[in-house]
Formats: sequence, C-alpha cells, structure tokens
Amino acid sequence: MLRKALVVACLAGAAAMALSPSLTAETFARTNYITFSKPVRLPGVVLGSGTYIFELADPINAWDVVSVKSADRKRVYYTGITRGVVRPDELPKSQLVSFAEARPDAAVPIRIWWPIGERMGREFYYDNR
Repeated sequence: MLRKALVVACLAGAAAMALSPSLTAETFARTNYITFSKPVRLPGVVLGSGTYIFELADPINAWDVVSVKSADRKRVYYTGITRGVVRPDELPKSQLVSFAEARPDAAVPIRIWWPIGERMGREFYYDNR
C-alpha cells in the first residue's frame, strides 16, 4: 500500500512539473531587448542607436549587477552596480527606461532600467565629478 501511494505521489509531482510554466534563464535574468533611435549613455559608455540586451548579470546572487550587451550577445558594453528603486504608480508598465537630463548635443543618460513586468527598477550610478 505504501509503495502504491509513493508511486501515485511521484506521478502527480511529475505531472505538476510538466504542466507548470517553464522559467528560462532569460526570465530569471529579467532580460529585455531595448532599441534606441538615438545615442544614449550609461556610466562610462555611450551606446549608439540600435538594439541592446539589458539583464541582471547574476540573477541568483547579485540583483544589483546589470549587464548591457549587443543584441547578438557578442559584445558587453556595460556591467555595473545599480540600486533598486520602486516603480512609481503613475509610470506606465510599458516604460522600460527613464532618462536623466543632458545637454542638447550629448547622449541622454539612462537613469533607470525598468525590467518588463517588474515592480523594481535598477538605477545606474553616475560619477558626478
């Protein structure tokens, strides 16, 4: 009887795992592909117009580290420490970045990356010297 119960429990567990939605590494990393039509800036780097991958560098152990890569993942443009900030209620959930002010002739700095569907964003640190 105990063996039959164990077999039924194992089969139920396997069925539950098969029917549950799968989480990919990209889901954990909060991976977003973001396209810019004009140059933008992150601390220490200017990104030309184009598509970039924004994601958590180590989503298990280091939520504060963000990495920005080329769309084909062949080049890393930025990896750095950020701080978590709560998304304001009035900010549309579709907004992926917030910008800081810049001179008219300069690339606009990205102040915060808002991962899709997340309540917490990642604010970049800029050297203000």
